[in-house]
Amino acid sequence: MKKILFSVVLLFLLIACTPRAVEQPATEIQPSPEATVAPLPAATAAPATTEAQPSPAPTMEATPEIDYFTIHLNPGDSNNGSVLMDGTGQAYSQEVYIAGDDAANDTWWSFLTFYFNDLLWSKPVQRAILFMECGNVNGSPESLGGIRVALYPYGEFDPLALSNASTRGAEDIFGEVTCPTTALDVTDALQRLLDEGETAFQVIIAPVNGSNNNAAQDSLEIKSAEINVDFRPEAAAERLATQAAPTETPAGCADA
Repeated sequence: MKKILFSVVLLFLLIACTPRAVEQPATEIQPSPEATVAPLPAATAAPATTEAQPSPAPTMEATPEIDYFTIHLNPGDSNNGSVLMDGTGQAYSQEVYIAGDDAANDTWWSFLTFYFNDLLWSKPVQRAILFMECGNVNGSPESLGGIRVALYPYGEFDPLALSNASTRGAEDIFGEVTCPTTALDVTDALQRLLDEGETAFQVIIAPVNGSNNNAAQDSLEIKSAEINVDFRPEAAAERLATQAAPTETPAGCADA
């Protein structure tokens, strides 16, 4: 009995002497502040899909302004129809060489067809000039009167229709046809067109019929001639004013 009591007292003492942990007041857990989320920028509305616009047509590089050009007529040159324009006129935009095809017999229309607008302008050709020999081109220099100059709408020229045309046939197709005999006449013909507002031409060198052009064109007075055409508007005005000016009668020449 004593042992039991002793054990109880000892257990009580042990419990009484055991240090207790200091009870800490419970710390209230504070909720963490909500993370401030920066508002996303309003999504930019994608532009409405528009109908695809056609890309603009490529523009031709502007050609330098040219006040005049020189045509070197050498229709009897033996170059097998080669075009005497290096770089398609880029290097000789003011020096235009026109040569015939001495190898052509009944294909005079295969001679050089030269488009001035390819060298000087980007706008389409509206009118054209046709250079043709007058008279017989079968090697009879005495029957030649020079070359023909005719104006016709671009695109309406059918070379086959004139492959064996007579002089009258050319007039029927082209209307009024002049027959200049010198380079000056050709210059005047071109200049008149410029004065009338023409700014682009198609030029064809050809004999009237289908004969070989070599002997005949070699004898032309205008062979290897230079034709200078002045494109300046003021030059046209000066020419027109000169033509309209009355001619003064020299003193002593007046009618009595």
